Amino acid sequence: MHAFTFFGPNPAIAHVVEAIWDIDLPDAGQAPAFTFKVLPSVSSAFCLHYRSPTVTDQWTNSHCLQSVAGIQTGPVSLRADGPVGAIIVHLKPEAAYRVIGGCMDEFTDTSIGLRDLFGATQTALLEEMLGEAANATARAAYVQKFLISHLREGIGRQGGLSLSPDH
Repeated sequence: MHAFTFFGPNPAIAHVVEAIWDIDLPDAGQAPAFTFKVLPSVSSAFCLHYRSPTVTDQWTNSHCLQSVAGIQTGPVSLRADGPVGAIIVHLKPEAAYRVIGGCMDEFTDTSIGLRDLFGATQTALLEEMLGEAANATARAAYVQKFLISHLREGIGRQGGLSLSPDH
């Protein structure tokens, strides 16, 4: 069984987040048969894996469990090496810098590990929370809290992460 679940963004990040979805393909035998095609886009995307990462030869950090894909000028093919579980968060092009920071042209046609952007401790905590989450709703809540806590440009830093999606 597989599922694609879509979520609207939390109002606190609706000005930054364009779309959120959870991809759940837990069957290790079926998942490698899927190839995901990422079309060219002006939106940066957080790719947060809670199972095996997808891989590609087109990005430098393609084997990273948690990464940010920048603006893509051409299509990218991703394939699974095992069971797939991922939360994908597309950021609004005009607001992505509020989460990612830096010069957005540095993120073109590449993928950057979250550890490089937010540090090993925060990224490891997020990985643990995603792996332990009971369902797609909880995973989406954890990721949104992570994004809220990392907003830049005076938009607000709201504390750390808890293991409950309700707080």
